[in-house]
Amino acid sequence: MPMTYPMDVEEFVATQITSGRFSSRDELLVEALRAFRDLTSQHQQLQRAIAGSLQEEERGEASLFDPDEFIKEQQSRLHLGRSSA
Repeated sequence: MPMTYPMDVEEFVATQITSGRFSSRDELLVEALRAFRDLTSQHQQLQRAIAGSLQEEERGEASLFDPDEFIKEQQSRLHLGRSSA
């Protein structure tokens, strides 16, 4: 199905194909949709984690947040997701 994109998107697509990163528009689109799917999943996980933490706090069960540990967990999930794709 032919699609028309804004000029900045067309230029980006052309640059990506010319650089050899992608061999076709379809390949780029599939990869972009996978990345969007993964980002959406991570966003939903974060929303659930935040909601759970807020509920814990309301019950007086809050624990300290370790940002370094959180980043490590997210990076691990990202790497695991890529290796199974």
